Formats: sequence, C-alpha cells, structure tokens
Amino acid sequence: MRYFIRVMIILFLLTFSGFFVNAMAAESLQIAPDYILISSKRITRVEFEYTYKAQVTNRGTAEVSSAEGVVSSLSANTVVTDEKISFGLIPAGATVTSSDTFTFRHNRTFPFDPSSLVWKLTTTSNQAPLASAGNDLNVLVQIPTELDGRDSYDPDGNLVSYRWELVKAPVGSNAILVGGHLPNPTFIADIPGEYTLSLITNDGKVDSQVDQVIIKAAQGIALPNADAGKDINALLGSTVTLDGNNSSDPNGIFLDYLWSFSQAPSSSQLTNNDLISANTATSQFTPDVEGVFDLGLKVDNGTGADSDAVRVIVSQSDVAPNVDAGHSFAAQGDIALDGSNSNDPDNGPSALSFAWDFVAVPQGSLLQTAQLENRLTATPHFTPDREGAYVLRLTVSDGEKNGSDNILVISDKTPPNLQFISPKDAATVTTSTPTFSITFDDSGSKVDKKTFRLTINGVDVTANTTVSDSGATYKVLSALPAGANQATATISDNAGNEKSVTVRFTVSVFRAIASCSPTEGQAPLSVKYQSKSEFTGGSIVRYRWDFDGNGTYDTSDSVATDYTRNWTNVGVIRSTLEVTNNLGQTATDSCAINVGGNAPTAVANASPSNGPAPLNVNLTCTGSDKDGTISKYEWDFDGDGVFDYSSASSGSVSHTYSTIGELIASCRVTDNSGLTGLARTTTTVIRPSLPGSPSVTATVSPAVGNGPLRVNFSGTAVDDGSIKLWEWDFNGDGVYEYSSATTATTSFIYVQAGVFAPKLRATDNDGNVGIDTAEVVVNLSATLSIASETFEPGLGQTATISTTLSAGVPVKLVVKNQNGQIVRTVVQTNRAAGSFSDSWDGRNDAGSLVPEGVYYAVLEYDFSGETRSVDLTNTTGGSRYNPSRTSIPSKFSPFAGQPLVIDFTLTRASEVTAFIGRFNVDTRLITFYDRLPFPKGTHRIVWNGENAEGQLIHPPTGDSFLFGIWGYNLPNNALFVKNSAQISGLSALPSILVPSDHVDSNGNLAQSDISFTLSNTADAELIVFDATTGKAVASRYFRQLAAGSNTAHWDGRDDNGTFVAPGRYRLGMAAIDSGGQRSIRLYTLQRVYY
Repeated sequence: MRYFIRVMIILFLLTFSGFFVNAMAAESLQIAPDYILISSKRITRVEFEYTYKAQVTNRGTAEVSSAEGVVSSLSANTVVTDEKISFGLIPAGATVTSSDTFTFRHNRTFPFDPSSLVWKLTTTSNQAPLASAGNDLNVLVQIPTELDGRDSYDPDGNLVSYRWELVKAPVGSNAILVGGHLPNPTFIADIPGEYTLSLITNDGKVDSQVDQVIIKAAQGIALPNADAGKDINALLGSTVTLDGNNSSDPNGIFLDYLWSFSQAPSSSQLTNNDLISANTATSQFTPDVEGVFDLGLKVDNGTGADSDAVRVIVSQSDVAPNVDAGHSFAAQGDIALDGSNSNDPDNGPSALSFAWDFVAVPQGSLLQTAQLENRLTATPHFTPDREGAYVLRLTVSDGEKNGSDNILVISDKTPPNLQFISPKDAATVTTSTPTFSITFDDSGSKVDKKTFRLTINGVDVTANTTVSDSGATYKVLSALPAGANQATATISDNAGNEKSVTVRFTVSVFRAIASCSPTEGQAPLSVKYQSKSEFTGGSIVRYRWDFDGNGTYDTSDSVATDYTRNWTNVGVIRSTLEVTNNLGQTATDSCAINVGGNAPTAVANASPSNGPAPLNVNLTCTGSDKDGTISKYEWDFDGDGVFDYSSASSGSVSHTYSTIGELIASCRVTDNSGLTGLARTTTTVIRPSLPGSPSVTATVSPAVGNGPLRVNFSGTAVDDGSIKLWEWDFNGDGVYEYSSATTATTSFIYVQAGVFAPKLRATDNDGNVGIDTAEVVVNLSATLSIASETFEPGLGQTATISTTLSAGVPVKLVVKNQNGQIVRTVVQTNRAAGSFSDSWDGRNDAGSLVPEGVYYAVLEYDFSGETRSVDLTNTTGGSRYNPSRTSIPSKFSPFAGQPLVIDFTLTRASEVTAFIGRFNVDTRLITFYDRLPFPKGTHRIVWNGENAEGQLIHPPTGDSFLFGIWGYNLPNNALFVKNSAQISGLSALPSILVPSDHVDSNGNLAQSDISFTLSNTADAELIVFDATTGKAVASRYFRQLAAGSNTAHWDGRDDNGTFVAPGRYRLGMAAIDSGGQRSIRLYTLQRVYY
C-alpha cells in the first residue's frame, strides 16, 4: 500500500564536523511527493505508528555521493520518533530510495496535515576510504598465511574493494599471493626473509592511502605473534581485563606471556606489580587515575619473542563504549551477527544504540545495508546472495560518544577439495605397508584440519596420521591383507561443509627383500645376508644369492637361509637376491656393499723429550697399513699445523728446540691409497727447559692391558746435581698423586678404561724441574646378554638387560627398532667395573608403549673420545631350526568344523616360516608366514584348505598336502615386545546359514554367530570372502570389544545390503588395537544356502 502525503521541502546549507556540504548539490535534490509505506501498527485506541521510506530525485547535472534527510513535525498531533534517513549515491537525473526508514505517530482523531512534516536535506562530498593491512606477522616458509584487511572501511558508508600487492621480497623468492582482491587473501612465503605487502581500498571513486604489512618468514622455527587485543575505554576504578588470547605461534609451541606498563599518567602510582596474573594470556588491573595507560604484551616460545601494545583510556565520566562485532566466522546459510558483547563502561547517558553497515561484499553480490534485517539492533541477520567474504561494520553509540568495529564473515556452501594422491582408486598396490598421501584445500572458508579423519578398512588411523595445512600422510603400521582394501578420508571447512572420499585398491605384493648388514665399513668387512621376501598370492619356492654381483648365483635354497661373507677388496659390491614364487615368477633386490680401505696407523716417540735448551730431540715414527704400504712420513715439530718434515722412506729425524716451554710434535703417515693416519701425541710432548735442568725418562710396565690394570712406574734423570723430589701424575690431569724424595718407583691400579698420559716430574737441588710423559692404554671387555627376550609391558612386565664391564667407562644402554633408530635410552651414566642389570618397560623416550615387534639392546661406551659398542644384531642369530609342533592328522574337514589345526612352540622369540605344499612335488601352495617374528610361546595355525587367493583347493589324485615350518633364531640382543591384541578360537555357527528377513520364534533374524577370543580389549574386523572366487563380498567392523570371549554377527548380506549368493564363504576376523596394529587374520568357513 502506498500513502500519498504532500510535503514541504526546506533546502539549506549546513557544515558538519569533517564534512563539506555542497549547496549546489542540495538544491538539485527534491523529495518525491509520496512515501513508501513499510509498516503501520496501532499504538492506542486513537494513535497509530507509520514507518516509511522516502525517495529523492537529483534534478541536477552532477551526481551526489550521499545525502541525509531529517524530518520534523510542526503539529502536536504528529510526533516523529525516528527522524533520519540516508541516501547513497544519487546519479544525475536519478531517483533513489532511502536505505533506511523514518517513523512518526499520529492521533487520528485529528486530520493529518501534510504540511506539518518539514524536511532538511544535507549532502556531503566523497571521502577517500581507509585501508588497514593488519598486524605484522611472523610465519613459516611454505605455510599458507591469511592476511587481514577487514578493518578497512569507507567513512561515507560506500562499499569498498581491495587491491593487495607484494611490493618487497627476498632475492630469489617466488612467493605466492592468492586472492589479492579479497579482504583476506592467502600468502605463501617460499624462502626465509622479510616480505612487504601493500593494501589499497577503493570506494568506487577514489583510492585509499596505501597501508602495508611486513611478514617475516623463517625456516624451521619462527617467532611467535603477539596480539594484545583492541584498545579499551574504561571507567575510573573499574577492573580492566587485558586479553592476549589471540596471540599465536606458527610452530604450535606453547607460549609464555608477560604484560607490563609502558606508559601511564604522571599522577598514577601503578607499577607492574599491580598487574594481576601478568604472566598469563589474560591480565587485570584497576586504574587509579584518569588518563591514558599504554601496556605491552610480550610472548615467548622459548626460541624468540614478539611484542604488541594496547591502550586503555580511563575517564571518570562520559566514557565511550567498547564495540565488539564478534569474532570472524564462516557459515553455510543465513548469517546471524552478534554485537551484544559491546558495552558502555559508564552506562550512559543513553542506552546503547546499534547500527550495522556492509563494508564489502563478494563480487556479484547485490546486497546493500538496507537488506540487513534488524540492522539497528545488536543481533541482525542477512541471507547471502553470493558465496565469499562479507565485511560488516558495527557502530555503537551511548548518546554522546560512539565507536566502531568490523567483522569478516565467509559465506561458504561448497565442500573442500579432497583427493587421494596415493593410492588411487582402483589401483593395485605392490606393498602391504603403503604410504597414504592426501591433499585438500578450500578457497572459501578454508579447511579445518582438526576435522580430518582417515579410516582404512574401517579402522580409524587419524591419531597416527601427519596432518598439515594442505594435506595428510600416513604410513601403514601393520601389514594390510592381500586383496581388496579401502580407505576413506573426510574433512570439513570452517563453515561446516564436509567432503568425504573413498578409494578402493588391491594389495598384491611379490618382491625380494635383500637384507644386508652392515652395508659399509673397512676391509675385511663381514656382511650378514638374510633371505627375505613377500608374496601375497602364494609361496616363495626358491632363494638365490649372487653375492659378488658377477651374474652367477652362488646359492640356491628352497627355504630362506642366512649367510655371512667377508669382503677384503676395497670397492663397491652389489649383491643380488632372486626369489621365485610357485607361479614361476621371479623378483630381485640388491644391496650395495661399500668396502673401504683401512687408514694407516702411526706410532711416534721423542727422545729425549725434556732437558736444558737447546734440546736436540730424536723423533721416530713408524707406520703400518692393513691393506697397503706407507708412502709418506711427515712431522710437525711444534704443533702449529704446518708439517716441517716429509720423507717417502723414513719417519726418523732429529730436531733442535731452542725455545723454553712445552710443544707438541705430531707425526702423520700416508698410505698408497692416499689415506692418512696421525700418531697419538702422548709421548711426543717436548719440554725444553732452563740450563741446569734435569733430563727425565719415565718408564711404565705394562703399558697396555685390560682393566683393572696394575702398572709399575719407574724413572731416571740426568742432572748436574742431585734429584731431591720425584712425583707422578698417574692420570695426566695435572694432579700429582705420588711424591718421594728418594725414588720414582711405585705402582698404580687403573680401574677406568681409556688412554692415559702419566707424567714423571723430577726436581733437582737447584729447584730446576724436568718432566717426561709415558702412555698407558687400559682396555676393557664388555658383554651384553638377555635372559628372557619376550615380555608384555601391558601386564607390567619388563625386560632385563644384563651387561658387564671389566673397567669403568661412560656408558649408554639404548634400545633400537628394526630400522636402527633409538627408541629408548635406558641408561646414560659413568659406570665402574662390574655387572649390571637394567630394566626396559617397553616404552619409548616419550613414555608411550612401543608397537609390538622386535627391538635390539645395544651397549655403547666412550673410550677416550671414541664411541665403541656391543651390538650383537649382525653377528648373532639367523640359525635355522625346526620348532616343535603337534602331529598332523591324515585328513581334515573344514565344513564339518574340523579344519587343519597345527600348534607350534617356540622356546624363544624367533622368525617363523610356515607353508603348505604338495607331498609328491617340490612346490608350495600357500605360505602362512614368511620369516614373521613371533614371541616365545605356543602358537596355532588353522587352515581351511584355501590358497592365497582364498579359493578352496584339493591335492591332485594320488598326492596329498605337506606342511612345513622353520624357525630362525633372533640375534642374542633381541627383545620381543608383546602388546597388541591377538585373536584365537574362531568359529561360526550354524555351519549352513540360511539368510532371511524373517525372524524365528525367538524374534531373532537368521544370522551367523561368529565366536572368538581376544587377548586384549580391541576392535575386530570381519571380511567375508567368496571361497570359489576369492573375492571379498562383505566387511563388518566391531568396536571396543572386551578381552575374552566375544560373539559377532553376519546377516548374510554384502556391503550393498543384498543377500549373498548361495555357496561357500570364508569368514576372516582380525583384531586391531588402539594403536592401529592388526593381528594375524584367522579364517573359518561357512556355507550359505536358500
């Protein structure tokens, strides 16, 4: 409905603070003679309230950037309650509707007089918008960073556009700026250094001034980002809360906080001690005077710090409101804003009023401020017409003073992009422990990486997945089953849009694994070769090694066998393992053995080493080389790094020392391969002394031996007088433990291992001194043993590692995994000679239980700066034997509930190979385990007559099946950690399942009851295979089953909910613990019949 009201227009010229009113423009405007009724309602019996929008026409030749109309009433019967309306851009000749409304109340017992409404119009010239590029940032290279231009706005209320540019970057940088037209573009620094980006905004007419943000990118560890929050208006005497919770660390490191005053009014008595909880993210203080308080926030991540400041303006009255438009967020549909956290510290003079305006909208959006529902309240809302970034500005007034705050809102209805890089859908994976690689991104509200989830065959492995800002990787911990597998990845964006992708792939593995250790060292090098392989489609029937890489295979074995070879020639040897499967296919793998030459060794001596200067010293040096000859001898006479003597034939030379003091002569030898060796300088310390000083010769016996070592010491001296004092420093540490006025002969027991430089000091009757140094080498013997290698940490069990030392030495006892990585340092200390027992609880250095499997204890010790070790990993184990087992029946009937059951017992943890072959033909049909590590104890194999593809097989007429099993001893330093769940006692009833939608007399559906026992609490995974084709037809996942007896159910349906075809099926069940470790899958058979 439209009401027609004649109006009187009053045009006038006014100047407001900060605005210039254009008289010509105002005169060209005319309010239209009718209004647009928005609403009307009855207030009392006679009073009604009317809300209208007005229209203005620009009759001039120039556009008007904006105009404001104020209406008043000349009649007591008509009362204006909302007098202001606003108009945006008014082009020349155009008619524009106001963006907001005016309201009046009229007493209808009196006729309405249109002339009682009087309008005043003002126009303003366009002001340039303001650009704000946000706080400077510290970031990591290659990590996307969101820039923040949301605080930009236009004082005239026009919509703004954004233009970001990278204006400075380190030399060689190819940094990326994505979405430079957005308020929140993404920037990726590619190399360390400082980057500068500029922001210019435009209101459709003019550009803003340039604002810049500086980004400092680091490789490895970046500085944190301090954020002290918005400036605060406060009432004198009230508590002020400082908030630094928006501070962040690019590395995810925990932050330390420290607040402090940087400036306060001169009359204030406050100090930093008046800040409550100054070392937390939120601190408080109570202002004691009016004025401006400036505070600083320092955040520290342990490697560096960053600072930010906040200003608190304190008044006793007329305090401006604190405006809070809320935190930026993303949403899928209708957007609700909330400025109710805004506050007025002095609650007056009037109640807070609110006004929301659009600052920016996405390209293509037609939304205007007028379309904000309830925009003059604290909680307006709007419906986006385009996906993208909306910036809104909230202005709050207390009747005298006002303030503003901006908020960024992302409208996003599009799910993120999510893709498996590997494995691809329908791919065939040639390893049972593949690495999953997934990428994701979202150009709208950005991905929320905390929502990422990855499941493999129904098992949630997210906890062990590495998730970055742009993707995720997961390395399978427990081998996946052969055949069909599937993985599902899911992620949401910050608006809540979810994307889920599933890939289905096949695991088919056939490979040789050439295990060689060590792969480098000096000749003669002893290398241990282990024959290993993997084949998911059958059995390995032949292993062959070509050790020297000459193309001729040196071995041929029907079962895996370990070998040791000693290599004496220097060079690279490529050893190759070839395996053949029961299908006649071959696979090879090689390892490169790098045999290095031995560096020569040198022994040097100086005689005499001391005496009056000038001192003529005979220097002797001999060299030896295990695999070559000495080609050069060199002497550095004074230890300055310059070799003063060189000879191709002899290391003996004389040199005269004229300068009094202590010098170290050193000898270097070079062999025919160019390798060098330096002699120890223990006995080539030269000490020319004052005239008349004695020349001393020290003697030790024995000079070399195992600790504890008793050494006899003696000495002589040549002097022009007599020796009054003999002294020995046994350890060469400057402390003389022995002194005698009559003899240099004594003895000392060395209990520590190492190379020692005992010194004999002689003092004559004139007080002159002579010193000679000898050398004592105390070796040690060390052992490591493990009495019981299998233990279960989850039951509180520990493993005991026994070691012995014949002499004292700094030691480190570590536990390594099968990749040679240290998972736990059990002991690191100085130990005396003796026997020691140390316990390992099966946990890593972080305190977490390690995955089930084989680990190795290694003793390392420091021998005079050289790290030596007792490591039995490559020198023991590998011997093959036949474990004891139960007798094999002459026949078995799987469908009658009588599968082939074989129990085998291991007296110690071992690798096990077990298989089924044919009795009359040397071939294998299926391999149960191929050198799979097992703990000590009794283990069970249950076979239902299927091959590797899951198909039931029968031996040819006149032949029968043959079972074979081998054990391989683990190294003597091996430890087997048991902590994963195991499954046993698997069976299914009824033997013939008749699936149906109908319930029986007890109200139960026809289903398969699958019984089994779990060793620990775990999940269980059921996969149902067609026993004729070997194809997986159904999978079920059962979570958090208790240890002990359990029953699961299968309803006879496939994964699509359809009843499977009649036939024979294999039901395979595996246990999966909380760490994602999967047990050996057990199988039972069941017929399906209709």
